[in-house]
Amino acid sequence: MGNLFAAGLRRPALECEIVSCPQARERRRTGIHLGFGSRPRPLPTGAVSIGAGIRDGAWAQLADPKTKGRGSGGNGSGRRLVIVESPTKARKLASYLGSGYIVESSRGHIRDLPRAASDVPAKYKSQPWARLGVNVDADFEPLYIISPEKRSTVSELRGLLKDVDELYLATDGDREGEAIAWHLLETLKPRIPVKRMVFHEITEPAIRAAAEHPRDLDIDLVDAQETRRILDRLYGYEVSPVLWKKVAPKLSAGRVQSVATRIIVARERDRMAFRSAAYWDILAKLDASVSDPDAAPPPSIPAT
Repeated sequence: MGNLFAAGLRRPALECEIVSCPQARERRRTGIHLGFGSRPRPLPTGAVSIGAGIRDGAWAQLADPKTKGRGSGGNGSGRRLVIVESPTKARKLASYLGSGYIVESSRGHIRDLPRAASDVPAKYKSQPWARLGVNVDADFEPLYIISPEKRSTVSELRGLLKDVDELYLATDGDREGEAIAWHLLETLKPRIPVKRMVFHEITEPAIRAAAEHPRDLDIDLVDAQETRRILDRLYGYEVSPVLWKKVAPKLSAGRVQSVATRIIVARERDRMAFRSAAYWDILAKLDASVSDPDAAPPPSIPAT
């Protein structure tokens, strides 16, 4: 599984489309800049951007004011759409940012690997790896689908994009949050300027500072989250059926829980094998100043 940890595990495709990993890796590393971060980097000529389907310089268009009013969003209203993970957080941010911002939540991840055979798109049902959701023979290429319960959320967000001129991806700054931001970008395919907004406390000064100082999408964090997700799927889907056959039905195995269980079991066996026994500590006081040992007083050895 060495290739799984390679520096560019990125394939991004449209919702259910898969592209070859080498192409995706090159696209990921050369076309990831959002165009509005603190460290501008020009896109290579003809490079394909972060989103499969956002091709041929589309990211360059995001930074071009002339594109306002075209594609998804850009009606000249000057309003901004901010997407966070939690509805509660969305309400709080809305109160801080004011009427110039529309704040909505993704309610967590909007895309994931298939959870059931019924989730697999028809075009992939004949593939032997489709139920697993990871094509191990194609450099661990994942198959992402929009989660069934999130289709309405995606539709709502797409509708909101039509009435704004900028998109702020304000999901958490950890691996999961960065991956959610990337999946939103891949799924919504906005044709308006996109900014990555990160904050570490929910206070008005922190929120306003985050909006004024956006950064680029951190693809290393996205890669890290995807690697963890693929490992979880490979381990859980391959080992859990063994538990069903050998131990009991409905048990689960996992990348972390199985190792933690092993440590707990080993420690419990050590505890059960322990046998208590009586013991004593001895404290001796010695006097080296006495020249004649026979004349020295008898030693005092208190038992404790």
